[in-house]
Amino acid sequence: MLTDPDYEANKVRASALPMFGDGPIPAERDRSVDEDDSGFLDVLLLLLRSWPYIRPQLLGRWYQPGKGYEDRVADNVAGGGYSFAYAPVLVFAIAVAGPLLGYVPASLEWPWYLLYGPVFMMVACISVMAFSNTVQVTATVGLLLGGIAANVVASYVLDGWADGVYAGLVTLGCLMGWIVQFRRHDGRLEYRLRSGTHLVYFYAINFGQRFLNLALALITADLLNQNLLQNEPIAPGLANLIGIPEWAQGSITELTQDQRHELKWIYFWIAFGAFLIQLPLRVINPYYNMWIMQRINQDLRLALLERWHQLSLNYHSGHRTGDSIYRIYQDSAMVTAVIGHIIGITLALMSYYTCVVFATLLSPWIGLMAGTICIPALIWGYWAMPRVRTRTLVYRAATSDVTSTIQETFGAIRLIKAFNATDRAQRRMDEDSVVAFNAAYRVRWLIAMVTIVMFTVVCVFLIGGEFTMAFWANRGDPTWATDLIALIGVSFVVWNLASYSWTRDQFRESSGDVRKLLRDWMTAQDMAMGLRRVFDILDIEPDVQDRADAKPMQGFAREI
Repeated sequence: MLTDPDYEANKVRASALPMFGDGPIPAERDRSVDEDDSGFLDVLLLLLRSWPYIRPQLLGRWYQPGKGYEDRVADNVAGGGYSFAYAPVLVFAIAVAGPLLGYVPASLEWPWYLLYGPVFMMVACISVMAFSNTVQVTATVGLLLGGIAANVVASYVLDGWADGVYAGLVTLGCLMGWIVQFRRHDGRLEYRLRSGTHLVYFYAINFGQRFLNLALALITADLLNQNLLQNEPIAPGLANLIGIPEWAQGSITELTQDQRHELKWIYFWIAFGAFLIQLPLRVINPYYNMWIMQRINQDLRLALLERWHQLSLNYHSGHRTGDSIYRIYQDSAMVTAVIGHIIGITLALMSYYTCVVFATLLSPWIGLMAGTICIPALIWGYWAMPRVRTRTLVYRAATSDVTSTIQETFGAIRLIKAFNATDRAQRRMDEDSVVAFNAAYRVRWLIAMVTIVMFTVVCVFLIGGEFTMAFWANRGDPTWATDLIALIGVSFVVWNLASYSWTRDQFRESSGDVRKLLRDWMTAQDMAMGLRRVFDILDIEPDVQDRADAKPMQGFAREI
């Protein structure tokens, strides 16, 4: 039977998490929103301070034949006397050779200027990167955007395979300048190769999956909704792509029962083939991502541990050991989450703008609705983010206190038993645990409330947009950019079941991307506060430092 002290102790533990409202947190351990001193730029700078630990996985290392790999991280673009001055010439030659040799039409008429515009942009940007040091960042961004635009147009807008090969070769020529570089040294030509750019490889895999999924969605939406379900002939471009031009619109009026059964198997093999292609990537990608993240985290932990060893006993005498443990093992782990969320935010942004652009092709009004979903998200985020930051700092400090209390209690367990101080130690543990639980609960409650409200706001846009699209599809109204849609080769030139289903999916995906961006940015506040606690230690200069001309200690040569 429980005694009164036991009953009261269990009652206190059971009330650790409140049923309604926030649990009590001592005023000296709490922070108000007015105490938030980290705005948008401060959070961004904290995330960017992770760059020295991210850089090796993004830029890789140089490999020189006969010398092996360099120990240092590779240059951002070029350096050490090496250059890629050949790259602009190579890219220009490829860009000009395509039209001159007749592989692609030498014409700036519709729709070929959609391809030649981004190609010209790539030639200009790679030239600026090779011969100028002032606008490297701008030229790099322009080169990336030009490469994406050229490959998207070649893959989805223009017919045939020659334009895709042409865009791919131009892109490969630009990459060659970053990967292979030359210099003249001691009267001979030397070259080096960039390798180990794991984050670049990871981004390439994810972008490739996105392109494949988009192409698959366009093909399967048309085949399923228009051809298999409604007996309509196949769009000419799609019929040529899958090798049955005789079933195209203009050749027949409708598909027969046997043709639909045969088309059913074509649809199956397309979906199954895409699944088999992506299966290895889906299996490998999570492990590859974890491997990259752990390499980055290990570098930060080693830097943090090295700085702790350099700090004087004067610092350690007033610092709790448990807090040091928590910063090394928990706060430092945020650097890996930074990369994961940067990748997630980048992919979500790319997915969001892709969905908005493709929805706009069918209707500018739907594109406008999809594009303005971000406005309430920004307003809501402006209110929520300072609260997330302050509550996260309180939660991390409280959890660090629990870690310190556990370490100190176990370290002094014999003294506690000898002086009969177990009740005092237990009471201290309970108090710290309750505060940590309450602080964590406040953070989770705030994140849940923000995401639920954002979902409700998004639903208003979704219901209005889907009702409007269904109304247009019922009337069979024409879509907007019919000329460009016809080039893609699908039957979306009018609002029908296929165009409605596909645009509805894009509309829902864009709203989901906005909610994901808001959720990821809230999580980024938590990560930034964790990194802030790490960099607070790294910013402390050791009291005792080596002289600038200090000689490294050598091994022992002889005994005394």
